[in-house]
Amino acid sequence: MDDSKLIYNPCLPGKYVEAFESSIWFNPDGIESWGETPKPYSVTFSGGESGGDFEECSNLARTLLRKNTNEWCKFEHKGDCSFAGVYQPPLPTQSRHFGEFFGFSNYLKVWKFLRLQPRSTLAQLQKNAQQMCSFSAFDLDEYIVGGGGATAGSADFCFLACYSFELLHNGYGFKLDDHITVANVINGQKVGWALGSALYEINALPWEYDDGGVRKAGVTMGVVIFFTMLGGVIVSLQVYKLKRELAGLKFNRKGAKGEVYGALL
Repeated sequence: MDDSKLIYNPCLPGKYVEAFESSIWFNPDGIESWGETPKPYSVTFSGGESGGDFEECSNLARTLLRKNTNEWCKFEHKGDCSFAGVYQPPLPTQSRHFGEFFGFSNYLKVWKFLRLQPRSTLAQLQKNAQQMCSFSAFDLDEYIVGGGGATAGSADFCFLACYSFELLHNGYGFKLDDHITVANVINGQKVGWALGSALYEINALPWEYDDGGVRKAGVTMGVVIFFTMLGGVIVSLQVYKLKRELAGLKFNRKGAKGEVYGALL
């Protein structure tokens, strides 16, 4: 293969070659488009001589977060932004039983491939990702065999690890000593991307906060409670009055019987 046609990819293992094909084109401003024709283009990527490069790969992954589009979000929300111009409330202070982040789906795959504990810090993720990205193609094969077998797309895990780290650290803002827990079952319930997608779609609906509607609902509820209590008081008074009348009637009947008995005697 002609090395002059190879494109260096710091996210690939050393001396690893990978063909890539896509129909997505980029204009001079870096904006994606489908191009003028549907014909895809193909390129061939190659890793470095001895291994990949964690720092370079992380820098490339960080550009995907588009942090440079946060200007308006930072102004509008006083700095409470994540990435791509999206608002994010401040992260809670983590403790062992509060404020920790649960990852699933692809996070779980990355954690397993990097041989991380289910509950690990970002510093541990960074360390294992650095080791992964330093592998040559031969080192990666040895690593896979030692882990129990090949995994589809193994050569892409340097990038996936770097992207996961950048997303959590520079995207969401987790600190290096913050813990991330990965799982596919929580409290007996299976979790996956579909649940997160549903929550996102629900949150994306055009909800509007109607303060006036809340006040009206409060007034209506207050009126209902008032008349319910008033009705209860009225019913209680009627029951009390009825009991008094029944007691008086019973007393009068006893008095009448005594008079009859006296006359007979």
